[in-house]
Amino acid sequence: FIIYNIKFKSAEALWGQLDFMQQFPRVYLQGIYRFASNANYSYTSLRLPSFIVFSLAILFAYRLSSRIFHKNIIRQCFWVLCLISFKSSLEYFVQIKQYSMEIALSVVAIWQLIEMTQLLKEGKKSTFVYILLCISLFAAPLFSYTYSIAIVPAIAVVLYSLYYHQHDRAVTALPVICSIAGIALVYAIDVRHVMQDSGMQDYWKDHLFTHQTGLSTTLNNVFLLFANLGSGDLFIIIFGILGIAAFIYSNIICFKALKNGTTDSILLYSTLLIWGVLALYFAGKLPLGAHRFNAFAVPSLGILILTLFQAIAAANKKAVVPVNIFTILLTIAFAGNIISSSINNITGDDNNRKLLIYRNTRKAIELSKSNQHIPIYTTSDIAYPTQEKVTGEWILKTHPAYHLKDSIHVYATKNIEDAHLQLASEPNFNRAIFFNADTSYVFEK
Repeated sequence: FIIYNIKFKSAEALWGQLDFMQQFPRVYLQGIYRFASNANYSYTSLRLPSFIVFSLAILFAYRLSSRIFHKNIIRQCFWVLCLISFKSSLEYFVQIKQYSMEIALSVVAIWQLIEMTQLLKEGKKSTFVYILLCISLFAAPLFSYTYSIAIVPAIAVVLYSLYYHQHDRAVTALPVICSIAGIALVYAIDVRHVMQDSGMQDYWKDHLFTHQTGLSTTLNNVFLLFANLGSGDLFIIIFGILGIAAFIYSNIICFKALKNGTTDSILLYSTLLIWGVLALYFAGKLPLGAHRFNAFAVPSLGILILTLFQAIAAANKKAVVPVNIFTILLTIAFAGNIISSSINNITGDDNNRKLLIYRNTRKAIELSKSNQHIPIYTTSDIAYPTQEKVTGEWILKTHPAYHLKDSIHVYATKNIEDAHLQLASEPNFNRAIFFNADTSYVFEK
C-alpha cells in the first residue's frame, strides 16, 4: 500500500489523503519518497530505511540500557532483546512501514528524559548534547505519530522535577519548549487529519473503545497491552500477568515517592506512559491490543517488569538467585523467539508462496518488456494472502522490476477467458500477457 503511494503520487500529493486507507508520518514519508525515487524504487531502496532505523535503534538501546540499569548485563540483555523480540519489531524490521521508526523514537524519548532530568540536577550539559537534545525534541514528532504520546510523560516528569531543583530553569525550559513546538507543528500539518480518518477508525474498531464495547473485549485489549511482549500462549500469559503486576507495583512506589519528590524519574515516566495509553484508549483515540499501535510502550513495559524483579530481589536476599535465573530464562525466550521467527519467515510455506509470486511477477514484467511492452492481465492471486479482498494489478506495479518509464499497462482480470474479452476491446494491442501468480504467457486476440 505504501509503496504504491510513493511510487504513483507526487511529493505534493503525499501531503494529502493516501490511497488504500493508509496513514504515515508525512515528513518521514517525504524522506522515504525522495530516497526511493532517486533509486528508481529498487528493492534495496524500499527495504533500507527501515533496516537502518531499527539497526541503529538496537545499538542505541543497548548503549542506553547501561545508563538505565547501571551496567547490569542481565537486565540490559533482557531489555534490548525484549525490544527486538516484539512482534512489530520482527514483522517490520525491513518493511517500508513506519513502525521501526516508532519503536526507535520510543527509546529516544527515554534518552531525552534522562538528559533533561540530568540537566535539572546538574545545571549543565555539553553544548553539543544540549543542541542535539533541543533539535531532537523538536524534530522527532515529525517522524512518528506515537512519539508525541511517548514524550508527553517525559515533559510531565521534567515539569514536576522543576519544583525540586534550583538550577537555571531557563536552560531546562528551552528543550521543553522545543518539544511542545514540535508536537504542535505535527498536529497542525498531519495528526489532526489522521484523527479525522473515519475509515481507519472503522478498520480498527475492535481495538478502539466505544460505548458499545463489551467488558470482555475491553479487558482483553487491556490485557494484550501487557501480554503482547510474549510470543506463544504460555509467554503471552506470563507477560500479561507480569506486566499488570509490575504496573500495579510501580503505581504504589510512585505514589509514595511523589510526596517528597524522590521518585525515580524513569519509573515515573514509564508508569505515566502506560496511564496515558489507557487514557487514550478509553477516550476512543488509540487502538489497544494491536501490537503495531502499542509498540512505543514496549521500552517502558520492559522497565516496569525489571523494576518489579529488582524490588523482589531487594526485599529478600534469598530471592536474588531465583529472580536472576527467571530473568535469564525470559531473556533466552526472547532470543528463541527472534531466531524461530526468523527461521519461520525464511522457510515457512507462507513465505515460500510469497517469494514464488514475487519471482514470477518479475518474470511476467520481463516477458512484457521482451515483447514490446504489451499489456499484462493479472488475477488477484498475486495478492496472496489477501487475494479475496483486493485485486492484483496495482500490486504488480509496486514490484521493483516495474519501472514507470516503461509504461506497461496492467489490468485486473478474473481468468484467461475474461482476459481474452478485455483484450478484444483493446484497440492498440493484439497480444497481451496473462499472469495468475504461478504462470505467465503471451496470448493473442
